[in-house]
Amino acid sequence: MSEARPRILLIRLSSLGDIIHGLPALVALRRAWPEAYLAWLVEDRFADLLRGHDCLDEIITIRRPSAREGLAWWREARRVGRQLRERRFDLAVDLQGRVKSAWLCALSGAPRRVGFANEFRGPVGLRWINESVPFPPGTHAVRRSLLMAEYLGAASEPVEFRFPVLPEARAWAEEFLRGAGILPSAPEACVEASTRTRPLVALILGASTPVKTWPPQYFARLIEVLREAAGAETVLLGGSGEADREAQVQAALGVSPVSAVGQTDLPRLAALLERAQVVVGADTGSLHLAAALDKPVVGLYGPTSPELTGPYGPQHRILWDRPACGSCGRRPTCADRDCMRALTPERVAQAVCELLTAAPPAPAHRQGSS
Repeated sequence: MSEARPRILLIRLSSLGDIIHGLPALVALRRAWPEAYLAWLVEDRFADLLRGHDCLDEIITIRRPSAREGLAWWREARRVGRQLRERRFDLAVDLQGRVKSAWLCALSGAPRRVGFANEFRGPVGLRWINESVPFPPGTHAVRRSLLMAEYLGAASEPVEFRFPVLPEARAWAEEFLRGAGILPSAPEACVEASTRTRPLVALILGASTPVKTWPPQYFARLIEVLREAAGAETVLLGGSGEADREAQVQAALGVSPVSAVGQTDLPRLAALLERAQVVVGADTGSLHLAAALDKPVVGLYGPTSPELTGPYGPQHRILWDRPACGSCGRRPTCADRDCMRALTPERVAQAVCELLTAAPPAPAHRQGSS
């Protein structure tokens, strides 16, 4: 691109992890064109994920109608298309690779409409994209987004997410942890010499589908092992849909664990993850959020492969046994999720302890501990 101030639209509507995988491309484009006008089109339910990002000039949202609304999405897309054309974008970049994202590229009116050659759009969708970027099979999602940035003329290194944690969310997280008896430490904080610092480990209970989840009883045992082996504090994370799993963890422990289940939106979730020293979770967007915050994670994988969409970066520990039955994804081939049960709490605790040993000083301690 040769324009002094090109107007660039990125399209990645969902989901949490996929949007995060596209952030390094956004940062690369901003580095290449500091004066560019950069906008991102995203579903309204994920807009908070991008709010406050220092590389974006504008976040444009599209509503995701329910399944009952039939053709409402297409009407919504046409409405958003009018809004996009008013902005006179020079370039629209389809980071999603689906029919609807390709159509939105066309609706934007941008003369250059770039997408991935290998993604599924069908013959109609291919007509809406006028430049295609190939990528080798098996390329990680983050690397795919960076290949797009390189095609457009931006340098892909260093790989940066620059995920924003909002000040009001940070204030909430500190208040929450203080209320739970876990005080965030800071260089200026006055801590009694007799108080022993304890690492904080965040445990993500849920996943996008039940087959990917780790048993609640395993989380309970992990809490016990981490407390005994590393003196670690833990906090449970998850949406309101994880309330039953939270109750099962509590029943297995016999005591109430520190839990923020059902209490966080995306900014608050990010603020709590930022406070943790290590994050543990299965194949879920929250794990990618932790990785984007540069937090070491222990990823628990069984029916899905981490090779294409696992947490990005060398600092993580990914536990995956490559089950012989293959990646069954949304169509499990067994009733007991044997591949997830093979990841024992002791095995996960060992990976956490390895990361705690390599990680910076612990960010939290328990009130009254000795």
